[in-house]
Amino acid sequence: MGSYPAVVLTRQGGSGKLKEQGYMIKTDQKELVISAKGEAGLFWGTQTFLQLIRKTANGYEVPG
Repeated sequence: MGSYPAVVLTRQGGSGKLKEQGYMIKTDQKELVISAKGEAGLFWGTQTFLQLIRKTANGYEVPG
């Protein structure tokens, strides 16, 4: 599909229990996926993601 590492924003695959502003963040070696029911959830998930980014000696990383 695309190149890695990747950040994916999607309104598919989110839990049916999520409210309008709710979101889920999943990460592995290749990608970080932010899933939400609506646009507000994607916004808040992205804000959380930006807060998780840490600078390291080799560049940047997201714990998880």
